[in-house]
Amino acid sequence: MSAGHTSALKNVFHGIFLLMLAVTGALFTLHTLFGPATFLSALGVVVAFWLWLAAYAGATTLVLKRFESAPSALLVHGLTLVGLMLLPRIFPLNLLRLGLDLIGVHA
Repeated sequence: MSAGHTSALKNVFHGIFLLMLAVTGALFTLHTLFGPATFLSALGVVVAFWLWLAAYAGATTLVLKRFESAPSALLVHGLTLVGLMLLPRIFPLNLLRLGLDLIGVHA
């Protein structure tokens, strides 16, 4: 397989993983906005999640630029999620794991 193919496959894996998080985020958004909370508080939570997801996507994209192989995308995403789940729930570290806590991922 040529370097272009492995890089393209790496981008596909990265995109699929981010798409899964975005779909989960969309479901979370609908559940939160139409839930029992007031609209403004729900909107604040939803905005916080999407800001976290944008930061997560940007950070993993920057890390993946250093790698060429397709499995590196799976490895980077897996290690970052495990690392985030292992962070203690104390300020300011809980801000790094905010999105996972909001969608209900628990270690």
